[in-house]
Amino acid sequence: AKFLVSRWLAAKGVDFVFFEADVWWVKSADALWAEAPAALTLDRQKDMRGASLQDVDIFVAAHQNNPSSTNIGVYAVKANNATVEFFEDCLGEMRLKPTKHDQMLFHNLINFNRLEALSLKTSVSSWKDRPQTPSPDAPVRHAFIPPHVGVCSTHPLITQDAVFVHTLGTAPLDAQQGKKVHAKEMGVWHGLGAPPGAPGAEYGGRGRVARKFFVGGLPSSLGDGDFRAYFEQFGAVSDAIVMVDRSTGRSRGFGFVTFAMDESALACMRAKRHEIHGKYVDCKSAEPGPNEGGGGGGGGG
Repeated sequence: AKFLVSRWLAAKGVDFVFFEADVWWVKSADALWAEAPAALTLDRQKDMRGASLQDVDIFVAAHQNNPSSTNIGVYAVKANNATVEFFEDCLGEMRLKPTKHDQMLFHNLINFNRLEALSLKTSVSSWKDRPQTPSPDAPVRHAFIPPHVGVCSTHPLITQDAVFVHTLGTAPLDAQQGKKVHAKEMGVWHGLGAPPGAPGAEYGGRGRVARKFFVGGLPSSLGDGDFRAYFEQFGAVSDAIVMVDRSTGRSRGFGFVTFAMDESALACMRAKRHEIHGKYVDCKSAEPGPNEGGGGGGGGG
């Protein structure tokens, strides 16, 4: 399930963080990106410390007692052709090797991509347990989340730098009915680099994309037509209105826009700054978060 949904999100152009049900966040997930670059070591023939996160496609956790051993309880993905192909290959490997652990398949494919990127064909050909999928057209670039930032152990050693703790628990799998009730592999996603509730938090507790936005700080001369026209650059708009004072007919300086499609809303979210008629405006979700009323909704933790 994790590979299937990961491929779908990457194909949709959504950068995301995946984590399992037994992962506990000590700090906001945003801290992962704030602290990681200083300690980042790209997996190449030599270390490249201080590299930018833009240099990697997959940022994956490792075990605390073995920092070079992949732990797919937590991984962050940048949506591009390389990651779409990678997760397609993960699914292909699962079909070819249905009894092999998904973490080992992921680990082998990561190394396969590294060797292909370095053009180490001899190493690949002599590898007994090499992946059976074809060589990737665009090998993914990966890095391990430093073990003091992402702590993954049944007996975790936590420091002030820890952002999350993965306890490697099996409770959901050992419970009555096991995976029929709750699959440990089914994780949670939220927008890469954006705390929950922020405009970039594309996936939250409700598992859907917010299409309606509040837009504040509008120029006083802006009317509905130009307001709608600006946001139509991101896709079809189902509704756009500038709020006016009923007694004077003058703009109140804010409005609401609703997109017809999720993809359009996501494109709007990814545009970090919005300028209309020469003025920067404030654009944020107008829909309640998972803890902000809204009635009903699905629960679950």
